Amino acid sequence: MTRKILLSVCFLFVFSFWLGCSDDDDDSSADDSGDDAADDDSVQPDDDNDSGDDDNDGADDDDDTTPDGPPADPLLPGPDSYGEAALTFFDPSSNQDQPLHVFYPTADDGATIDAGDGPRPVIVFGPGFSAPMTPYFTYGSHLATYGYVVVFRNNYVVSHVDLAATTSAIIDWLEDQEALPNSLFHGKIDLEKIGTTGHSMGGKISLLTAYNDDRVKASATIDPVDMSPLPTPAYPSVTPELMPDIHIPTLFVGGSNGGLCAPVAENYHQYFLYANPPSIEIMINHSGHVTFLDLPDAVISGAALICPTGDGDYEQIRALTKRYVTAFYQIVFAGEEGYRYYLTGDGIAQDVADGLVVTDSKP
Repeated sequence: MTRKILLSVCFLFVFSFWLGCSDDDDDSSADDSGDDAADDDSVQPDDDNDSGDDDNDGADDDDDTTPDGPPADPLLPGPDSYGEAALTFFDPSSNQDQPLHVFYPTADDGATIDAGDGPRPVIVFGPGFSAPMTPYFTYGSHLATYGYVVVFRNNYVVSHVDLAATTSAIIDWLEDQEALPNSLFHGKIDLEKIGTTGHSMGGKISLLTAYNDDRVKASATIDPVDMSPLPTPAYPSVTPELMPDIHIPTLFVGGSNGGLCAPVAENYHQYFLYANPPSIEIMINHSGHVTFLDLPDAVISGAALICPTGDGDYEQIRALTKRYVTAFYQIVFAGEEGYRYYLTGDGIAQDVADGLVVTDSKP
């Protein structure tokens, strides 16, 4: 117990410190044998027949002889613009109104959520111990460009059981908001596609919520830690005890240098070991527990006194994390199988070959 109290104090110190393709036609000649109105020349037949999906990524190809390749790298922003809004909801755990911050796809400079081809999936995002939600906002804006509504919360209460209840209360609130005609969310969110994501303690709460609430359909966590400040029912251990009863797709992105902040016995790998398939773990080399936050480099380096930060490029670490989390949700919620390239296919194989990550999966 003494060690866990020490770890909690360390976390508080760190975050207190921070708070201080084109087609082939090039002439007007008639089409020799293909499907275009005009060919590249009058000698070579047009090789496009546009009749199928060669590589099963969900999109039709330009021709059936050359696969169209994977979708654009989800490390980069997606096709949508994003908007954001500061809102409040009543949290029964703290018995008061509490702030939320929402990022969402938009086509009108943030005035409304753009529903695109249908209601948008929702991701509830929880911060780490003693951290506010603000240093994670670029994850929300990034996911919003891929069509996700991302709802951030703070840590309003201390009990892990209560934090999981708060996360479920946010889902309750979203259900109520979706039904209100004048709400930002009315007719715009898909309540059958709810995911939970979080960093550190927020990762643990994401999974504890999934254990308690079957409305959670997937969870992508960022260096989740199973530590508890006190061995009481208010701070249950999730792994290994609860993981066998969580039957949803999961992703665990982890740091290679956890130190006191993410000890090996309670880190992301312990969750993956006991997770049901399908599950993926990706350890980013040269990364530390606080390198996943959008903090100034100097603050992250200063935190190395308590939480080792590794010798990696902090911006690259966060970009890779966005790549993997986005690809995960694109597969699970958008049904875009081509994104497996970045999680279990040649894309991540290249990341491994480049020494960026180490990975494992349970199909």
